[in-house]
Amino acid sequence: MSDSHDLKTYRLFQLTDSLFPTGAFACSYGLEAYAQEGVVHDAATLSSFIATSVRIALGRGDGLFASMSYVSSKNQAWNQIIAFDGMINAMKIAKEAREASVKIGRRLTSTMASVYPRHGTRKLASMVKTRSICGHHAVMFGGLCAHLDISQKDCVQVFLYTWLSCVVSAAIRLRIIGPIEGQQQIASQMPLLTEVSDTILNRRAEDLAPSSPGLDIRMMTHEKSYSRLFIT
Repeated sequence: MSDSHDLKTYRLFQLTDSLFPTGAFACSYGLEAYAQEGVVHDAATLSSFIATSVRIALGRGDGLFASMSYVSSKNQAWNQIIAFDGMINAMKIAKEAREASVKIGRRLTSTMASVYPRHGTRKLASMVKTRSICGHHAVMFGGLCAHLDISQKDCVQVFLYTWLSCVVSAAIRLRIIGPIEGQQQIASQMPLLTEVSDTILNRRAEDLAPSSPGLDIRMMTHEKSYSRLFIT
């Protein structure tokens, strides 16, 4: 049992590893646009940006999709996976956010199906390949975790943490904060991640409400930026 537990833990490490080839490191999730406008410019404003995004964009959006997709994939309810993928595609109004989500999701799926060739992972990869689904990141992440012996709670927590890590990394590269402040930011946001992940586990499709007009507008503006470091 100990070996089995260790393997699950290592798989979680693998999913959060910056070396994992999804391309997520190229995303700032709207942060770059806020930084260009001077709205996010220091640790305090970054903390506010993260908290709002975690509660709304993740808590009622991508994080919830990952959680629901985990359950559907575990039950092999593939039609629900198709429905969730269609819903998230419609809800991501900004083109760059929508396209980035699909690119990351497809890379994640093809990689995991190759590394862990199980019935569930191969099924999801086949659905992407045949274009039954777009392959959005949140849906694929939850769906794949269900077939890696990872618990639903761990799936949601890792999804939230990976997002946080990407945003903080982007903040450092944008010189909003330094490396030490980055680690302080991650540590300070951990209680929020715990709170939101617990809330997500008790939510259903009726609770989806990821709309954030300010974020959507800035992502649309970011698409037209002459100079930018990130794809979102």
